[in-house]
Amino acid sequence: AVVSTQSTGDRNNSTDNKTKNKSRQQTSKLKEMQQKAAMLCQHVSSEYLPTHTLYQPPKWCSKCNIKIVSEAVLMAHMIKRHQKSSQDEAEVESQYIIDYTDDLCPMAQDVINRQKMLRKRSKKVKTRITHKISELPAVKLLEPPKDCPNKNRLYKCIKAMKNQKTQEKGLGDLSRTVLTKTDISHLIDKGVVEQLCNMLSERKHLAPLSKLLLQCSVLSSTGGQISTRSLHDIIDYLYAPACVTSPAVYSDLLKLTSSLVRSLTPCDGLTSDVISYIVSKEIVEKIQTTCTDTYNYQLKDDTECSVLLSSLQLLSACCVAMTTPNAPISSSPTKNDPSQLVDSLVFTRACNIVTLLYGVLLYEGSRRTPPPLSDMTRRVVMQCLGTLLDISRFSLHTLQSVMDSEGMSLELRHVCSFVLSCASHHNYTEILDLCVQLIGFVVFSHPSNQALLQNGPSPSILQLLSSLPFSYFSDVRSMNLLFPSLISACHDCPSNLAILQQKVNKVMLISYLKEQLKNSKEKHINFYPRPVFQQALKFLETPDVEVT
Repeated sequence: AVVSTQSTGDRNNSTDNKTKNKSRQQTSKLKEMQQKAAMLCQHVSSEYLPTHTLYQPPKWCSKCNIKIVSEAVLMAHMIKRHQKSSQDEAEVESQYIIDYTDDLCPMAQDVINRQKMLRKRSKKVKTRITHKISELPAVKLLEPPKDCPNKNRLYKCIKAMKNQKTQEKGLGDLSRTVLTKTDISHLIDKGVVEQLCNMLSERKHLAPLSKLLLQCSVLSSTGGQISTRSLHDIIDYLYAPACVTSPAVYSDLLKLTSSLVRSLTPCDGLTSDVISYIVSKEIVEKIQTTCTDTYNYQLKDDTECSVLLSSLQLLSACCVAMTTPNAPISSSPTKNDPSQLVDSLVFTRACNIVTLLYGVLLYEGSRRTPPPLSDMTRRVVMQCLGTLLDISRFSLHTLQSVMDSEGMSLELRHVCSFVLSCASHHNYTEILDLCVQLIGFVVFSHPSNQALLQNGPSPSILQLLSSLPFSYFSDVRSMNLLFPSLISACHDCPSNLAILQQKVNKVMLISYLKEQLKNSKEKHINFYPRPVFQQALKFLETPDVEVT
């Protein structure tokens, strides 16, 4: 009995020793993973923040045959193509970087050929739109409203509009009237809205006309349908002399076009033709020019800010109109794009929206404590992030490829780091929500963009995501924004997972995935495909993932 007791004690001791050894090995292995993860977060580039002042003239790399438009693009080019640090830039620049001329790059001829092709296509598309609109059923006019508070004022304005001499005064008085839905119904019943659309062809009084039609399209779906019949004409007026000389008129017409595009049926034949016509008229390139003109400027002018916001809203409206409702995101290339919007987004590098953010937010360089943003800057940042999200839902592959391009990835890293730090410090919840969601989309099933999250000086983007306010780890609404982005960042990327586990236990992500897969029966969860979440769950549950 004594021998049996001793043997049992020896077995227990042996089991305890094995358990302790295994625990020490796992602890040691975890420390090694954390050390490797910490090393991955060290400085990849200098803390010096390159400016985005455009080179005049642009530069040209004779070795790589690449046009370089700014210092930020030059730094990214040196690191990515020449594997040179900022200290070696002078050596490379003296050897290969020269002033750009048109004969160096065949792209200039490609641009000319593209413009010719767009002009030809715009004529064909306009003919198709006219034919399809003529087949639309006639709009039924509403019954005259019994109670119209501005009836007498509207009557005087309508009477003045019928006379050529007093037409401008009548339009001005009517545009300054704050219209209600009842007023719009009265104007529709009298045929005034249709008359306003017809007056656009004269290209006179664009200022009051644009304001009036904008009110009609926003307040009344019927008014929107009537104005849709002249939509292709409204698009043409974006190039009218009045728009060039008056930013306010241009802004109103952009808002009107956005409102009418949003009233169209998504992915419909007419919708595709309208978006194709917008693309053919080079409106997307014009939006890019608007974004480019804002480099390195503080947003102080209300009119210029209004034009910028209206331009981005139109781009968002075009992307939403071509997006299948409630469809999950996909990193596969977009197929069968009849509107050719994808080509324009690639050609303009998503209208240089990230570069716009870089210039607006970081024009004074980096700071340890980000300063508060002005109201105007916050509105621009929110609209930029919202537009990028709309582009990603329309064609995620396009946005990911643009963000991975030379120069753009460097700007995106600096912008996301700044926005996460600034929005967390000053409690800009809406901006923070948009930025978190955008990061998840950009890195979704894209290894190169996933690596972007661990680059740069500490704290990296991934470290900032794991250090967000407590509400993002406790509140259900905020968790549904942050957790999918964290899962997207770490899926099939052990190095990102190791960095994340320094502050966030992966058990939280596993529990979230299991709950979402159990409770949701839809094909996508927060826009992420269900099969990807299932694969991510298997990856996170795999023990002892090696850091490569």
